[in-house]
Amino acid sequence: MRLLGGFGVVVFLILPQLFHTPFRGHTPWQILEGFFFALFIGIDEELFSRGLIFGFLDKYGIKVAAVLSSIHFGALHLGNAIWGGQSFSYTAGQVLDAAAFGYLACGLMLFSGTIWMSILLHGLSDFPMQMVSRTQFTHEVTGGFNWIGTLIDFAIYVVIGSMLMRAAKGKSLASPS
Repeated sequence: MRLLGGFGVVVFLILPQLFHTPFRGHTPWQILEGFFFALFIGIDEELFSRGLIFGFLDKYGIKVAAVLSSIHFGALHLGNAIWGGQSFSYTAGQVLDAAAFGYLACGLMLFSGTIWMSILLHGLSDFPMQMVSRTQFTHEVTGGFNWIGTLIDFAIYVVIGSMLMRAAKGKSLASPS
């Protein structure tokens, strides 16, 4: 049942992004290739951040492991300013967004009982980015950043992640901490 609930969370978070994904002009093969590329990013980053780092830190408690592995996950994106050609502003926002996303992914993993739900969420979150043109992508990552949207996403990810962790411990989602 929790696996189905985890899948529902993934669909709830991803469906709006998929509706705005620019599939037009791409062949079915390009779409499939973009999907599998994004899925493998999810596999790689989730196995490292949630599997290895969270797993190592778990002995200090779930909250400590979730927070520290999420901060670590966000910090991994700092290299995009150096090697990815991104602006500092865009990278700073991406680091914050990735850290909150990591917290959500921890909650999803704990709630569903499997890392595969966070892998699916991660892969599907990265998938729309594979469908934008190189020009559009370069324009987006070299400019400023939507800080208001990022802060809203941050709050949503942390709240949902916290609710999922709470539910994973068998507590009601509505009861106070």
